[in-house]
Amino acid sequence: MPTDKATKVLLATIAFALLMIAANPWLRPIPVAAQGPNYLSEAWAAIKGKADPVAARLLGAISDDVASMETYLRRIESGICTNPKIC
Repeated sequence: MPTDKATKVLLATIAFALLMIAANPWLRPIPVAAQGPNYLSEAWAAIKGKADPVAARLLGAISDDVASMETYLRRIESGICTNPKIC
């Protein structure tokens, strides 16, 4: 059968191509540059610089929520309750 031979040749070609793709890093490794001694501290500083504004906004939102809860609790404690579901 001619289709059987064609299929085998096609599969063998695909297998060889995949083998060459997999062997490429060992046959021709890509040269890399070594990282400097301050790499981790520089990366941490970059992350911290971007995270500080987010943390400040989050802390501000939390403190606002805590302040509003404190106000509601003081009102409930003093008997001035505006929410009929709670009081």
